Amino acid sequence: MIVTSKLNNQEKCFILLKKHYKKIKREYLRFNNKVFAEAKDFSQDVEYVDGGTWNAMGVYICNKKLQDPKSFPTLYKILDNFPYKMIVSFMVVGAGTNIGEHTDKEKGWKYHITLDDGGGKHSGMDYNFINDKGWPQIETHTFKEGETITFKPEHPHNGWNKNPRDRLTLLIDFYCEKEYNDEDFKKYYNNYNKVWGGLDELYEWYEKKKKAA
Repeated sequence: MIVTSKLNNQEKCFILLKKHYKKIKREYLRFNNKVFAEAKDFSQDVEYVDGGTWNAMGVYICNKKLQDPKSFPTLYKILDNFPYKMIVSFMVVGAGTNIGEHTDKEKGWKYHITLDDGGGKHSGMDYNFINDKGWPQIETHTFKEGETITFKPEHPHNGWNKNPRDRLTLLIDFYCEKEYNDEDFKKYYNNYNKVWGGLDELYEWYEKKKKAA
C-alpha cells in the first residue's frame, strides 16, 4: 500500500499517470486534430535521427496548455497538479527509427510512460548515469506499455524502435521537486528557456502551426 500523504506532488502524479495510462491513450487515439512537430523542429541535433520518423504533439509548455482540456480530461486533470514541468508532449517514434547517442542541453529530468510499445520487445534506449558509487554506468530500457523511465538527459542516451508499429510515449521534461530550491530552479529555467530560444516564442510557434494545419 502506498501512503500518498508522504509523497510529493510529482510522485503522486506519476502514480496517477501509471494508473490511468490506458485512459490517456484512448484520449490521444480519439483526438482527430493532431498537429506534430517533426524532429527537425525540436531536436537540437537532427543529424542523429537515422531513418524512420520522430514526432511530437505538444501538451504543455510550462503551464500553458497546447490542447483543449475537454479532449484530454484525464491527462490535464493529473498534470495540472504537476509542478516544475517545462515541456510535456506525446512522442511518436516510427517503426524502423534509430536515434543515435546524444545529450540534451536542457538538463533537468525526463520522464516517459509508454502508451503503446509498437507491438514487440524491440523498442528501447541505452542511457548513461552515475551510480551510487560515483561511477558511470550504462543501462538498457525496453519500452513496454504501461512502464516508465526517468533519467537525466544531460548524460548520453540513444533510442530505437524495431517493432512493427509506432511507439507512443508521454514525455515530461521537469525539474525534480525533491531537489527544489529557488536559486537552482531559476538557473535551470533560464537555461531551458535559452536552449529553446524562448518558451513563450515556442508556444506561439506551435499555436501558429496548429492554426495552419
